[in-house]
Amino acid sequence: MYNISSSHKFLADLGIVPAWDLFMGTRKLQLLKLKKDQYELATQKYEKTILTAVQETNDALYSMKTAENIKSVVDDRLNNDEKEMKYTIIREDAGTADNLDILFQEQKLVISKMQTVSAKINEIISAINLYQALGGVDFTEIENI
Repeated sequence: MYNISSSHKFLADLGIVPAWDLFMGTRKLQLLKLKKDQYELATQKYEKTILTAVQETNDALYSMKTAENIKSVVDDRLNNDEKEMKYTIIREDAGTADNLDILFQEQKLVISKMQTVSAKINEIISAINLYQALGGVDFTEIENI
């Protein structure tokens, strides 16, 4: 079977290489440190990605909430301008307002309607930004269509 003089061959057949491990120990430690550093780097990149995604989502939610608040204020202003227009027409019928007052109220009403449309557009844009921040696809790019 095995000769006593060839004990290293016996150990090598068992999968044990003491001389190789003796000289490769520092290399193994260095490889272990390298793998550990690579793992830490990958973990840091992942955490940064998560933090960026949370920040984008938070910004999009804040933007959407702000757009909703602005739209609410603009809608209230539009309702008030419509009421003022009705009161101006009633005053004209009563003879206390003239045509210039009606034109002025119509101008305010048109401006309020334009602001309402603008606020609605901003609200829709904020909803789209929130959708994209949560991982939605950007359909404005050619390759996503």
